[in-house]
Amino acid sequence: MSKRLGVSLGLLVAFAGQLIALALAGAGHGWITPFWASIVLWIAYPLALLRVGKLPLVVMAIAGDAMLMTQTAREGIEYFWKVVRFDGWAVVVLWLAIWLGWQMIVVASLTATRRAPASAADG
Repeated sequence: MSKRLGVSLGLLVAFAGQLIALALAGAGHGWITPFWASIVLWIAYPLALLRVGKLPLVVMAIAGDAMLMTQTAREGIEYFWKVVRFDGWAVVVLWLAIWLGWQMIVVASLTATRRAPASAADG
């Protein structure tokens, strides 16, 4: 993937994630934590799509997931359920898919890197 395409797609997905997170926040009456967590997407998606910075992205994934869980608990899990009740599961699942998407790209990239030398030696 070219750098321009990777960055462009990454920023587009980050924009979509941030927009969905804004909808989940519901003018401050909904689940607000995804809005702040989505800031990470602006850096994580372009880097993940370009397959650079794998170790820092793994650290960001672990820290981001921990922050998402602790801040959701601190905010109050009832806000999560309020969003599910009013917006439905589809919106929440869509944001979670975007949130986890860059992490899956990093894991796939790491496993592909680890497999490549073994398959080259077999050939």
